[in-house]
Amino acid sequence: MSMTNRAYIGARDIVYAVLTDGTDVSGGTPTWGTIYSLPESVEINFDQAASQVTKYADDGPAHVGTTTGDMKITLDLAGATPDHQARILGYTYSSGQLVGNTADVPVWIALGFKTLMDGTYSGSPVYEYTWIYKCQFGKPSYDHKTKGATIEFQDTKLMGRPVKLLSTGNYFISVRTDDTNVASSFLSGFFSSVALPATDLTALSAVIAKSSGNITVTFSKGSGSSFSMNAATINAATVVITDATSERAGTWVVGSAGTTVVATFTPTVAFSAETIGVAVLTTVADTAGVHPALTTKTLAWS
Repeated sequence: MSMTNRAYIGARDIVYAVLTDGTDVSGGTPTWGTIYSLPESVEINFDQAASQVTKYADDGPAHVGTTTGDMKITLDLAGATPDHQARILGYTYSSGQLVGNTADVPVWIALGFKTLMDGTYSGSPVYEYTWIYKCQFGKPSYDHKTKGATIEFQDTKLMGRPVKLLSTGNYFISVRTDDTNVASSFLSGFFSSVALPATDLTALSAVIAKSSGNITVTFSKGSGSSFSMNAATINAATVVITDATSERAGTWVVGSAGTTVVATFTPTVAFSAETIGVAVLTTVADTAGVHPALTTKTLAWS
């Protein structure tokens, strides 16, 4: 299903996270800390400063060169509490006192936000979700006016400069909630951490079966491509195996990458003539962060 062209009509739900020092290096994987909400956004302006230059040859335009320039981002906020200002701008905030020092250095942060688009999809509003990976904001100027005959609200304006990640060269990621090519689990977790591009966001499925005295869960991707499972997400808490009275203990072995990946459960106490329930929960994930739908099956041993 193709998407509909939609106009942008709003912006909301700004979040940010501080980039962990030393993680954005060539060949590395950048990480960020706690996700913080920055409420009451008024306006977000992201200028990618792209430029194009035309090269002429044989009396006509022959080539075009394009580059990303000195990017800028501006946030207009109804206000920013002292803890946010200290965290983003490098001020000190302690015992209710916000203190600025000439030696303060703003940190690098990732900035996320939702942009409302016109129309609906499946009865719900359509949003574009965005992370800008690496921004540094300068200390703002303050312009306070006395109250006159009419109220004139004075926003907090933060102006910053985004740059590319040294590790990948990427500087932003965005997805739309009406894009059927995006896994629902990727959308639902987009702002729970800073979302990095995944190579295969198609649906992950799980098939439960018996294999001699063991239980297998065979995972596959909607794309049919090779993938890997995040083995740390396959355990007693995420794949629940029960008999008539209690959960069953055992060990898991997760297979290597392939177009299918098999996880095998070996029970500590062998299955006998009994019925076993298996539930693969949605907290299981592949290495792209895609989760399967809840999958259950009852297996009978004789």
